[in-house]
Amino acid sequence: KASPLPIKLEVITRSIDVDGKAAKVFGLVGPDMKHGFTLVENLNYEVELKNNLAEETMIHWHGLTPKWEMDGVPGMPMPMLKAGETRTFLLPSGASGTHWMHAHTLQEQALLAAPLIVSPSRKRDEQNVVSLLHDFSFKSPDELLAGLKSGTMGRMSHSMMQGMRGNGMQMQGMDHSKMRSTGSDMMGMDLNDIEYDAYLANDRTLNDPEVVQVEKGGIVRLHIIN
Repeated sequence: KASPLPIKLEVITRSIDVDGKAAKVFGLVGPDMKHGFTLVENLNYEVELKNNLAEETMIHWHGLTPKWEMDGVPGMPMPMLKAGETRTFLLPSGASGTHWMHAHTLQEQALLAAPLIVSPSRKRDEQNVVSLLHDFSFKSPDELLAGLKSGTMGRMSHSMMQGMRGNGMQMQGMDHSKMRSTGSDMMGMDLNDIEYDAYLANDRTLNDPEVVQVEKGGIVRLHIIN
């Protein structure tokens, strides 16, 4: 069954506040300028995706099962969406569930991702709350990748671990002897490979969290996208 109207989705550049510091990131907004969108289960949708960036991009519909050529992985087989280009995707919503849509490029690290929720066709007396979690760095995705390739990130994690041990902190159940290898430093997986500047939930940090008002005694369906 087809949906009544096409959905217009735009890839944009936006600015968010991360602990008092402005950050330029990407985003995916629907016709109401809301981040992401909600579909109804078991319908076929037309989504008009417009690229407002000054660079190429492509969006993958994570959790949906369109025809393979509409899947949104660059070059498989669709080429990247050029700057200013609009392309139509045919998406079956499938069963209700919690999904997301994101770039299958380094742009995902710059927050090019958004919730994609499929709701039941029968209305339920409940409040839906969606939380998209994301790692954030003020460094560009290219800088982060270069650090991973050079091993800089791993050495930083190694030094952090050594500092923790010096302060008497231990990770329970971890056999540190198995984490050493001859001739190379294998300690890069102790903590994160990347030291992120913040961890976000709907673009907000723990210092400035989103507060959701709920009805006392009401039913709340929490969609957590990690």
